Amino acid sequence: FRFISHGWYGLSPYIILEYHNLGSLNTYLRSNKLSWLTCYSFLCSLLDAIDYLHYEDLSPNDYSSSNRIRKPIILHRDIKSSNILVKSNPNLSLCLTDFGLAKILPPILTPNDFIQIGTYRYMAPELLEGVIAHTKEALCSVDMYALALVMWEIINQCDVYPITSRIHLIKMI
Repeated sequence: FRFISHGWYGLSPYIILEYHNLGSLNTYLRSNKLSWLTCYSFLCSLLDAIDYLHYEDLSPNDYSSSNRIRKPIILHRDIKSSNILVKSNPNLSLCLTDFGLAKILPPILTPNDFIQIGTYRYMAPELLEGVIAHTKEALCSVDMYALALVMWEIINQCDVYPITSRIHLIKMI
């Protein structure tokens, strides 16, 4: 993502990010088959995004001792293919968007941190059934479950074999 600007409109915060004309991953996958190289690029960019969100930087907030500032763990809580944009420059890759339900993981967890929020289709079963362990790892696992479903969607659109028609396959048998 290329960050452009941010601010407030009345009481609502906003950010302006780079525009990606290929649209959402959901739309892109409906009309495109992926090469293995593109599939790999998509998977790696998603893994990089979730790694960044779930990484907690505990280095001190002191620029003289470190170039890094403290970054808490961020839970996305609504990972799905329609919340991921396809980038086209220079190669195809993905970027995670729509942080409207995102939450900074607090140091002390409360029952409100474990509510069912997001899109049901992408929710982890333990969250839906209300049997989730009350740990930060469990909350990160909910994002990972949704990410795995998106990865499954991507892999299902990869060209597995160079054979594209059933007739060709039958002739080979």
